[in-house]
Amino acid sequence: MVPSLLEVEALVGRTKHQWALDGGTAGALLGHILERNRSVLERYPDLVLPCVVRLGGWEEPLRDTIEAWCAQWRQQGRGAWLRSLRPPVLGLDAPVLAEFAVEHAKGRPWFSDDERLVGLRLPEHVAAWDRASGARVPDIRPPPQPQARYSIDQQKTSFGRLVLLDARSGRTLTLTPGPEDQLRRLAELPSGDVLAGGWFDDDDGVVLRLDPGTGTIRWRAETESSVDHLEPSTDGSRIFVHAGTHYILDGVTGRILAHLPNERGPAALSPSGHAMAALDGPILRVWDVTDPRSQERRQGRGTAGLVDARFSARGSLLLCGHTLCNGRSGEVIAVLPLESTGYLEGGPAPGCTEVLEDGVIEAQVFRGLSRWNARGEHQWSNPKRRYGLHSHCSLAFAPDGECYAVLDHRSPSIAVLRVDDGGVLRELKPATVKWGDRIAFSLDGARLAWCSRELEMVWDVASGECLGQRPVVGVDDGRRGFPHGWQGFREREHELSGRFQAGVFEVLGPGGADVLARIPCEEPLVASPDGTRWASRRNHFALEGH
Repeated sequence: MVPSLLEVEALVGRTKHQWALDGGTAGALLGHILERNRSVLERYPDLVLPCVVRLGGWEEPLRDTIEAWCAQWRQQGRGAWLRSLRPPVLGLDAPVLAEFAVEHAKGRPWFSDDERLVGLRLPEHVAAWDRASGARVPDIRPPPQPQARYSIDQQKTSFGRLVLLDARSGRTLTLTPGPEDQLRRLAELPSGDVLAGGWFDDDDGVVLRLDPGTGTIRWRAETESSVDHLEPSTDGSRIFVHAGTHYILDGVTGRILAHLPNERGPAALSPSGHAMAALDGPILRVWDVTDPRSQERRQGRGTAGLVDARFSARGSLLLCGHTLCNGRSGEVIAVLPLESTGYLEGGPAPGCTEVLEDGVIEAQVFRGLSRWNARGEHQWSNPKRRYGLHSHCSLAFAPDGECYAVLDHRSPSIAVLRVDDGGVLRELKPATVKWGDRIAFSLDGARLAWCSRELEMVWDVASGECLGQRPVVGVDDGRRGFPHGWQGFREREHELSGRFQAGVFEVLGPGGADVLARIPCEEPLVASPDGTRWASRRNHFALEGH
């Protein structure tokens, strides 16, 4: 029988093996969740319920336990908590051993020689955690990097030609890979062979295992993108490759043992080659690659879409990247063909995407103004109304989708236009117009705000009357915000705020003094207009008990 919530919070240090013995299938799943979140639970034991719901809320064996724990939470008057509405990008079927919430979202992942510690190698020290307890340990002086025997002569290496410098003998070695291979990364194996990585053709990745003495190519492996980093296990049996996403190769044959498309940050292979640590924002994630899968299921966490998370004015719809969701339940409605950042130059205009109560509107670079309904069905596009960085414009759409504002940085005014036919409704005169100025409609669409680096102004949209001008007032975290609460301009209906630090997001009460709820996550959350839902590109939570 699974213990009560309070009992589990008092025993978060138990291992998953003990849980499997104590609680059958439900206990085994709970043990896995607690192991994976050991780092954050060591700091915040009261996050057991949110963590279990986030990872296990979609597991049938845990439903009775979760319902019982939710009832216990309410009966104990525990206050607010964040309940996940969306299945996790990396669920319990992913071979993730643990996730560490780190204070440094930089550096290269690192393992100690005995693999008891995992951490981030920084210029002056290694920030490390004990893998068994999840506790932060004192900073470690970084061990010296081993002296490499071979290096690439970058000036003489070119397509189809790899020139190595041998520090031991002083010789120069010239090797001949494929005619389209451009090799810029190098690693050495215990056997004396070298690994060379780079790209070929347009931007496909390539890894070669070479015998530097004879120039023999022992094997060749290809990846989806150019190779940025190579790292073998201590015995050379496995090769870690960072090529946009992460690969584990067989050191003898070059065969791809595992592809982890859901990790994109810097990573490192453990000395034994049985674990991999990858940095995902402020989350250091440890993967089990002892028995790697040939392919891990690709999850919906791509970079398409310019909006990380945005709710409609009444919170009924939510756009996360290019995925349109029900803003209340989290249900996925449709995946939309929205703009992305994949432009060599130019690109979409700032403010080009807006979520309406009845759909989405976006000013696209080539297709022009485009509209989708609340079911994700494309309604129309107008290629004659195209806006982008080349046209020096910033945009803002009214929440009802009836009009939009164009701030042309070559013009002294802001034009308010009808969406239907592009007719000009108003011309508003800001104090100055410079690149970087921003505009936004209020939640009810009745006000339009303009912010420069020094000034902010608010207009009544219906009459065009300027209601006020003042110096910019910064928000609590130092970012420039729009003048919420001034001259009738309101961005939201609540006075809650958020704080994101060391891999944990906190919902703060009015004034920012009280922490209402916490949740571990990879990225900051934005609130729905009423403050009851919080979301990011990969997460969607309901604030309950507030």
